[in-house]
Amino acid sequence: MKKLLVLFFLLLLTACNEGGDDDYDGSPPEISSVRLARLIDGQYVETSSFEIGDAANILVIAVDPDLDMDTMYIDEYLSPDFKTPFDSLEIILSSQVDPTTEYLLETAEITGQVGSYRNCFLVVDSAGNESNEFCVNYMLTEDSTTARSLSPSGGIDFSSSTIDDRIVG
Repeated sequence: MKKLLVLFFLLLLTACNEGGDDDYDGSPPEISSVRLARLIDGQYVETSSFEIGDAANILVIAVDPDLDMDTMYIDEYLSPDFKTPFDSLEIILSSQVDPTTEYLLETAEITGQVGSYRNCFLVVDSAGNESNEFCVNYMLTEDSTTARSLSPSGGIDFSSSTIDDRIVG
């Protein structure tokens, strides 16, 4: 009976350790929200429509219990098919100190041709785990005060934007 009990405990320990800790790469990050805002009369107002030349803020809220979010990828698409991105950006994120973190892309300038756009966001942690892809659609309309010459592609120009990490408590 004693041998059977020892064998049972060994079997139990082996079953509980199936896969082992060596294979554990932590939990993947999750993007819970992406919000677009437009500067109107000195105030940022949440929107899904911009005029060419607008200043925009983009707030990405992501959660990762492992505190190891590393890189954010943004792909930008133009209608009608939204299948092939015309622009992509990779942002190295600063060290995460709280499971829920807000990443604020500030003062991105809206440029390009009038139309429907889609931006898709993805976060990858230091173990290579990918978040869900979170996409937002928005319309770009002509500036109501001045006509501008338009490039064939456009949307949100991230080249002049900064990122600010904020902690949600």
